[in-house]
Amino acid sequence: MGNLAILHRVYGDTARARELNERAVAGLRGVLGQDHHYSLTVATNLASDLAELGDLDDACKLGEGTLRRLRVTLGEQHPMTLACAANLSVDLELVGRHDEASRLHKETMDAYVRTLGIDHPDAVVAAERRHLDSDFDPPPI
Repeated sequence: MGNLAILHRVYGDTARARELNERAVAGLRGVLGQDHHYSLTVATNLASDLAELGDLDDACKLGEGTLRRLRVTLGEQHPMTLACAANLSVDLELVGRHDEASRLHKETMDAYVRTLGIDHPDAVVAAERRHLDSDFDPPPI
């Protein structure tokens, strides 16, 4: 459902993406808890939906809570944590929290340099101040 939501947003139906991600987050939290990395991944995508729909305050609130949980669950340097931080830095800038946005963006880009490298596709998107989408790949058989 989370992957389908990304496709809806990419193809311009962000309202449907939000609806799907809200259902996915509720279901994942109900089964796995709100601190599971699946729940946090979909919550990161839901924050992107909110931002694109113009609900920036809620996007920031969700992004901040999700980032806190990701840092504890997966660590400061994990690619999912970095994606959430990069997205949040964009949203913070849009709501006028410029100092926080700049600080978080710099920290995130520095972490990309240390971990994945500045040429990694995620780092490139983050450097361009665009939202990253996080999808799910099926586990290998």
